[in-house]
Amino acid sequence: MASLGLYEVDITPTKPVQTVGFGREDELSRGILHSLSAQVSIWQFGADKCCFVTIDHIGFESKNAYILRSDIADILSISIDKVMLCFSHTHSAPDDSIEIEYFNFLCMQVKIGVQKALNTMRPVKLAWGNAYSDIGMNRRASDNIDRRIGILKVVDVDSGILKLLLLRLTAHANVLKEDNYLISRSSG
Repeated sequence: MASLGLYEVDITPTKPVQTVGFGREDELSRGILHSLSAQVSIWQFGADKCCFVTIDHIGFESKNAYILRSDIADILSISIDKVMLCFSHTHSAPDDSIEIEYFNFLCMQVKIGVQKALNTMRPVKLAWGNAYSDIGMNRRASDNIDRRIGILKVVDVDSGILKLLLLRLTAHANVLKEDNYLISRSSG
């Protein structure tokens, strides 16, 4: 039997911060277009437990990813290899290597999310499948496009209510350009 616990936390900075992703000389944010969040999912299959955290960010430097994964592993009493961080790849989030205060805030929020997700653990059923779509184009000199969309559907065992729908696709959202100085979950 599988169980799943879910919780979402707000990780929006409360003051201007250096952003990461555009490589500009001036990366200081000038407001908020969209709030940033982190979603924590804790999975249990029999005695085996793991954690998957999605974060509105371009991606942490490895040292910081290790710190957060270690903290989560300690909370859940699991090995670090059972903790995965996945990033939305937004170019409009704080730079975790420069904004240490923000990184500490984000870690605190995610750890709160882990504790809260533990409290929501419920039995679930899972189904996996693939769909195909012409979702984008290759911006490089190639016609190769991975058209697959991996779909994981998770429903409550008793009610059949959808608990989680994960889509895995190979597309880089292009929503905001380098003239954007607002914090946003949208990619650049």
